[in-house]
Amino acid sequence: MSVTPVKIKAKSHILSLLGDELIGSDSLAIFELVKNAYDADAEKVTVTFVDLNTPNQKIIIEDDGHGMNSKVIQDVWLTIGTDFKRGKNRKVSPRFKRVSFGNKGVGRLAVHKLAKIITLETRTQGDMYSSRLTIDWKMLIDSKEFIEELEVNVETVAENIFQKGQGTRITLTNLTTTTWSKKV
Repeated sequence: MSVTPVKIKAKSHILSLLGDELIGSDSLAIFELVKNAYDADAEKVTVTFVDLNTPNQKIIIEDDGHGMNSKVIQDVWLTIGTDFKRGKNRKVSPRFKRVSFGNKGVGRLAVHKLAKIITLETRTQGDMYSSRLTIDWKMLIDSKEFIEELEVNVETVAENIFQKGQGTRITLTNLTTTTWSKKV
């Protein structure tokens, strides 16, 4: 008898399933993103709805929290199911001593529920550069068969794009809900 180890794989479209199925509504998806700002010690979070119910509609979620450096983007934000905020890694935030809301490592997939294209911009205090990445979900998922083959380009941006020198801005375009109302 022989034993052969076989790796477990996940198809790329699992990102769509997790984003769409895990988050029940658009308002819950926005709340997931606001929770991330809370966890980042943000004093202020702004959710801006731009040109709703037009072809140019977008949602911008911006905070003045501690932001993310390139290592956190790669090892946490782009790592699905990370234990960064749970178990032995669950810590209180440095500034406001908040216990993080995040615990499953998938809340960032809420953006998939809201929009087909996301731009993430972020900068940590003291960093010379900001980071920016854009994900076109359909194009990304269609680019490779398996999730471990997917790649995202992270751009280094020289200008300071945050008033307080740090924070995170998520811009959602090509929204999945085309008609918004106060009930959404």
